[in-house]
Amino acid sequence: MAQKKTTFLASIGAGLEYYDFIVYGMMASYLSELFFPGGQSMLKTFSVFAVGYFARPVGGAFFGMLGDFLGRKKSFLAVMFIMAIATFSIGLLPKGSGFLLVFFRLLQGLSFGAELPGAITVVGENVEKEKQGRFLGFVVSSLSVGAMLASLVLFILTKSFTREEILGYAWRIPFFIGGILAFVSLWIRKNITETPEFIAQKERHKEFKAPLIALFRYYPIEILKGIGLTCCISSFVIFAVYLPTYKPGSTIYLANFIGLAWSAISVSICGFLIDKLGKRKASMFTLIAFISFSYPLFHLLDSGYVILFMIIYQTFISFLTPSCFALFSEIFPVSVRYTGIAVCYNITYSFMGCLPIALTYVKHPLIFLIGFAMISLLSLRQRKVCVLNPS
Repeated sequence: MAQKKTTFLASIGAGLEYYDFIVYGMMASYLSELFFPGGQSMLKTFSVFAVGYFARPVGGAFFGMLGDFLGRKKSFLAVMFIMAIATFSIGLLPKGSGFLLVFFRLLQGLSFGAELPGAITVVGENVEKEKQGRFLGFVVSSLSVGAMLASLVLFILTKSFTREEILGYAWRIPFFIGGILAFVSLWIRKNITETPEFIAQKERHKEFKAPLIALFRYYPIEILKGIGLTCCISSFVIFAVYLPTYKPGSTIYLANFIGLAWSAISVSICGFLIDKLGKRKASMFTLIAFISFSYPLFHLLDSGYVILFMIIYQTFISFLTPSCFALFSEIFPVSVRYTGIAVCYNITYSFMGCLPIALTYVKHPLIFLIGFAMISLLSLRQRKVCVLNPS
């Protein structure tokens, strides 16, 4: 029961933070007119989108060190508070205040940089190793619910208001919803407890006083492996955020919602299968399948079968994400685990935050997604390296 409670508390915050973070990307076409009128407005808007990703490694490293040294709970509460303030404040901004938009986007990035790595750490340290796939699958499911909520809100918004009304005042609604939900999640998260592994480590006095320095000093190979594992996941997710720009119109929001609803259901099934197959085998199978069938998959998208494309695409994410998240627990020891996961995850996502900018020039994402899948596949060939702290 304790495992389920902790997983629920960690997951609900991750899902709501994910809503807050990606709703910006989904509203890019409106924000570009509101905050960056004139030439290259969309490019400027996606540049601010990327700013949030550039801030993630800093937030992940700082709050990861806080979580490794002072405790997972303190870090969890801090990042949720920052996200709530930042998202609600975006909804209050006057039009044309691009500088303030950048500032609050930075705060979002600092917060979200530590949120999901924290959820992975907390859940991974609270459940048995042979059940990590299904419980981490629940974390991934919460992300799908958060993204699904963002897609639903945007779908209702575009159906209920004209473009002029959205640009006039209704664009603020998704940010107000996200800010309020984040404050609610902060209140709920107060009931989370420290993980047994962290408590045991503190009792043995095995923690590092400077986890970030220790991470780069003792675990450089593990960092590279973690970055490689995250490449494919991050590119998949970023492209999903970019889809409303790649295929504009209200239909894409509906397709995104349906795909994410399917993901929220299928990821739990995938989690059980991952525990049966093994994390490494499940990851390898998924990556090879995507590389092999990516061209016909994207032919569905280009041919107008957007909903079918999203269902299949989200199935790949549902298999890949929990299995790779579970592997993170094997890469880093407890003393630097939160920091290590945050650094690897956010360095990769910071790079992928530039993907929408690149796609404004390249136009088709397939070559990028296949390349990143191959990097992740190569990373899986490296076996587990470390389990102990250096003396």
